Amino acid sequence: MESSYDNPVYDGKHLNPVYYLDGNGNYHRFTSEMATDKRFADLVLDAGTLDIFQEDSFGSYFLLNLRLTKEIGSHVSVAFCANNLLRSNPKRWARSTQQYSLLNPELYYGAEVNIQF
Repeated sequence: MESSYDNPVYDGKHLNPVYYLDGNGNYHRFTSEMATDKRFADLVLDAGTLDIFQEDSFGSYFLLNLRLTKEIGSHVSVAFCANNLLRSNPKRWARSTQQYSLLNPELYYGAEVNIQF
């Protein structure tokens, strides 16, 4: 059985990723040397904090979506939709990752035409 200090994921103080994804979409194995490299510092979590294994709870938040449909005759309908209409983008602090997270998508909208035969 290997000790925790021989484990590349947990070295006794830090939790390291097993793999990371580069900007070109290629997977690379995370090594012990990378754990001390400043370029990869944001991938390493400090296991010495008390809240590293705690679950995050963000409480309630809202998202308002709108969809309007107009029927034209008996075979055609046109619809307009707007999602996150009030641009509610709550930012919550995640204790487990020590980062902020945006919980809702940005405002986006669209239209569709339905034709029934």
